[in-house]
Amino acid sequence: MVTTSTKTAQESALRRGPTLVAVRECDCPFKVRRWSAIAAAMPAKPPISAVDAPHSEGTEGAKRRSPRRPLTERAKVPSERPGRPGGRRDTNRKERTKALADAALDLFLADGIEAVTIEDITIKAGVAKGSFYRYFDDKPALVENLFAPMYASVQEAFDKSLAAIKKANSAAEAGAAYEVLAEGLVGVILHHGDTALLYLQENRGPARGARAPVIKLADLLSEKAVQHTEAVRRHGILKPFPSELSTLAVIGAGERLLYAVLSGHLKTEPLEVPGLLISLILDGIRDPAAGPVFGA
Repeated sequence: MVTTSTKTAQESALRRGPTLVAVRECDCPFKVRRWSAIAAAMPAKPPISAVDAPHSEGTEGAKRRSPRRPLTERAKVPSERPGRPGGRRDTNRKERTKALADAALDLFLADGIEAVTIEDITIKAGVAKGSFYRYFDDKPALVENLFAPMYASVQEAFDKSLAAIKKANSAAEAGAAYEVLAEGLVGVILHHGDTALLYLQENRGPARGARAPVIKLADLLSEKAVQHTEAVRRHGILKPFPSELSTLAVIGAGERLLYAVLSGHLKTEPLEVPGLLISLILDGIRDPAAGPVFGA
């Protein structure tokens, strides 16, 4: 006769599937092989699949899911934050970016680019150090951001002057292109005075690290100035000096003069410097046989 405890053990074993439950022989008349036979006759429970798993999206959902990105990438704010232009998010991002850039510019002018750390910048800007990396990848990226507007303005000033030279039909018209260049450079000083001062302060160093964007601007100035000299010379205005030699000499003197003015060492109106410099250029390297250039 099967006791109540034995029947309970059998039912429990059947509910659990093929698991063999140890039951003492004194409580159960069945042999272990009898339990094995019962277990073998029971259908095996299927393994839990992605379909049966709780909170699962299923096989197709798993295929559709993209792999998880590294934490550093997931924590990085995109270059353009979501939200409509001019909205709160867009405005907040621009304000934070400007605060960091302004703080960095002040520190760079005081201590030099290489000496200033990201921590110094964030302390002056009044933001957490970790917030810096939500707006800039590193210090060189911030310096690139500082110089990008000035870079574009310098390039535009030279391109306008070069276009005027190409259209010129006489030496006088080609020489007048210097006036176009002077006006463009006045605009650079007017809108980017502090950045121009930082450029003049840092452009003699090696092109590495955070100083690389500064040297990039120096290379642009040299390249465009040489093109300008060669274009004007085709109209017979300048003396036959080697283009790079005369151009670099003029750039060196001009930058030293402008630095003295912007830093307050020379008491001259900064906006007058480009015109004065161009007059010196034309008086120094202009071919006298070309006759007057300005005012024609």
